[in-house]
Amino acid sequence: MHTRFFSALFVSVPLSTMAFSAEEEFTIFTLEANLIAEIKGLQADDNPDQIINSYYDLLDKDAMVRLNLHRAQLISLTPRYEIAYKAADSPELSELMDKISFHWGVIQSMHAQQFVRSVQKLLSDAYDQKLLDVSRVSQ
Repeated sequence: MHTRFFSALFVSVPLSTMAFSAEEEFTIFTLEANLIAEIKGLQADDNPDQIINSYYDLLDKDAMVRLNLHRAQLISLTPRYEIAYKAADSPELSELMDKISFHWGVIQSMHAQQFVRSVQKLLSDAYDQKLLDVSRVSQ
């Protein structure tokens, strides 16, 4: 019973709420002139990998490689997190949450530097769906 509750809880909490800072953000204004905008024809309900790859393909090689590295690390941590949760291994859970928060924070930061807000939201939702899919496969 705890396993199902956790899986639902872990997946239902978007990554965007998992990585938090000690300070609240205060934005005076946002310039989006040089940021990548939405790709026409790409829908929020498309395959999460297709959405992520489509936008990452628009980046320079270094940014794409860096994002894909953090993406792979984030996805690889999900099954380990679930195993640690099932084993009630608090130290392992804490360590994994630190790693998850780090990788997700880097990804979010890079998204903010490269994409307009609507694309950032679309990518965040795609990541949430991708991690939900990974969670389902590992059960």
